[in-house]
Amino acid sequence: MRPANLLTGQLDFGTVITRGTNLTGLDALLKTQAEQSFNMLVLAALIGAGVGYAIAAARRGKRSEPGG
Repeated sequence: MRPANLLTGQLDFGTVITRGTNLTGLDALLKTQAEQSFNMLVLAALIGAGVGYAIAAARRGKRSEPGG
Protein backbone atom coordinates (compact mmCIF):
# COMPACT_ATOMS: atom_id res chain seq x y z
CA MET A 1 0.00 0.00 0.00
CA ARG A 2 3.02 2.26 0.05
CA PRO A 3 3.60 3.91 -3.34
CA ALA A 4 7.19 4.10 -4.52
CA ASN A 5 9.07 7.28 -5.37
CA LEU A 6 11.10 7.14 -8.59
CA LEU A 7 14.30 8.24 -6.86
CA THR A 8 14.12 6.65 -3.41
CA GLY A 9 11.68 3.75 -3.78
CA GLN A 10 9.21 3.01 -0.99
CA LEU A 11 9.38 4.91 2.26
CA ASP A 12 9.95 2.76 5.32
CA PHE A 13 7.00 1.98 7.58
CA GLY A 14 8.29 4.17 10.41
CA THR A 15 8.34 7.21 8.16
CA VAL A 16 4.86 6.49 6.82
CA ILE A 17 3.28 5.86 10.24
CA THR A 18 4.70 9.17 11.56
CA ARG A 19 3.53 10.95 8.40
CA GLY A 20 7.10 12.06 7.68
CA THR A 21 7.60 14.12 10.81
CA ASN A 22 11.00 12.46 11.31
CA LEU A 23 12.30 13.60 7.90
CA THR A 24 14.98 16.29 7.83
CA GLY A 25 17.03 18.07 5.20
CA LEU A 26 16.32 17.10 1.61
CA ASP A 27 14.32 14.11 2.82
CA ALA A 28 11.72 16.59 4.08
CA LEU A 29 10.63 16.89 0.45
CA LEU A 30 9.19 13.38 0.82
CA LYS A 31 6.82 14.46 3.61
CA THR A 32 3.91 14.79 1.17
CA GLN A 33 4.49 11.25 -0.06
CA ALA A 34 4.60 10.00 3.53
CA GLU A 35 1.32 11.75 4.31
CA GLN A 36 -0.37 10.31 1.22
CA SER A 37 0.94 6.84 2.03
CA PHE A 38 -0.41 7.14 5.59
CA ASN A 39 -3.82 8.21 4.28
CA MET A 40 -3.89 5.22 1.90
CA LEU A 41 -2.90 2.91 4.76
CA VAL A 42 -5.74 4.19 6.95
CA LEU A 43 -8.24 3.95 4.10
CA ALA A 44 -7.21 0.35 3.36
CA ALA A 45 -7.54 -0.54 7.04
CA LEU A 46 -11.04 0.97 7.20
CA ILE A 47 -12.15 -0.83 4.05
CA GLY A 48 -10.71 -4.10 5.34
CA ALA A 49 -12.48 -3.67 8.66
CA GLY A 50 -15.77 -2.95 6.88
CA VAL A 51 -15.45 -6.00 4.66
CA GLY A 52 -14.54 -8.15 7.65
CA TYR A 53 -17.53 -6.87 9.58
CA ALA A 54 -19.86 -7.54 6.63
CA ILE A 55 -18.56 -11.10 6.27
CA ALA A 56 -18.91 -11.74 10.00
CA ALA A 57 -22.45 -10.34 10.02
CA ALA A 58 -23.41 -12.50 7.03
CA ARG A 59 -22.01 -15.63 8.66
CA ARG A 60 -23.73 -14.79 11.95
CA GLY A 61 -27.03 -14.35 10.12
CA LYS A 62 -26.79 -17.77 8.45
CA ARG A 63 -26.20 -19.51 11.79
CA SER A 64 -29.30 -18.01 13.42
CA GLU A 65 -31.69 -19.39 10.79
CA PRO A 66 -33.78 -22.31 12.00
CA GLY A 67 -32.71 -25.67 10.59
CA GLY A 68 -29.37 -24.25 9.38
